[in-house]
Amino acid sequence: MENLYDEIHRRYGNADSFVEGLRQRLREHGVTQVALAARAGVNKDHLNRVMQRAVKNPSTGTMVLLDEALDELITERETTDGKQ
Repeated sequence: MENLYDEIHRRYGNADSFVEGLRQRLREHGVTQVALAARAGVNKDHLNRVMQRAVKNPSTGTMVLLDEALDELITERETTDGKQ
């Protein structure tokens, strides 16, 4: 988990930056929070609390799950749209 922790913090800096980056990527790629929650295997209400910053410090594990799930959804969308 240490390498994943380092990668998340390298990419996003802190929890606030992570959430802002996640919001931006969701908007840019037209991915919904519901789709992200389903892919990541997290409760959509919990994801909403993370996105609204009601969860001030999401666990590194949650950040990794969300980040990887969003990467997968974006890749699938690009492949489906013929962009790859």
